[in-house]
Amino acid sequence: MRAAEKIIGPSVMNPLLRRYQETWGHRWPFDRRYLAELVIETKAGLGLKPNDKIRTQEVRDDALVLMRETHHFPDHTPPFGSKGLH
Repeated sequence: MRAAEKIIGPSVMNPLLRRYQETWGHRWPFDRRYLAELVIETKAGLGLKPNDKIRTQEVRDDALVLMRETHHFPDHTPPFGSKGLH
C-alpha cells in the first residue's frame, strides 16, 4: 500500500467511486493510489491536512469534480468543464 492510500482509506474512496459511477455513468478508470492523491490534493485546496477528518462532504463533493476533470471518457467525452460542459 502506498503512502497516499494509507492516509485516504476505503471509507473515503468507496463512496467516491460509487458516486463517480452514479454521476458520470462510467467506472473510475484509474487505480486507488491516484484517487487517494486526488483526495489529498482536494484537501490541500480546502486548506486541510491530508489526514484531517473534517468537512468530509465538501471534500467528497470537490474530489468528485476533480476526478472528472482529470480525464476523457472512453467515448471521447471531454473532461468536465471543457467545451461548455458544466
